[in-house]
Amino acid sequence: MQHKLLATAVGQRTFALIFDTGDDVMAGLEAFAREQGLSGSHFTAIGAFGDATLGYFDWSARRYQPIPVHQRSRCCR
Repeated sequence: MQHKLLATAVGQRTFALIFDTGDDVMAGLEAFAREQGLSGSHFTAIGAFGDATLGYFDWSARRYQPIPVHQRSRCCR
């Protein structure tokens, strides 16, 4: 994984992270967060994945609901 600091503002830093094919993205994100001392973060964009599992937190069930994605799709033309 490669990373670059793109911008800084009061209490905020913006990074670009670039993963290679076959990288374990979650392990890379967790390691990057530890190295940078990040306690909270958000994604602005995610590039291409072959397979991914997204999810959202279901407050009534009190757990994350997984959403597996196994194909590329065109959402916006």
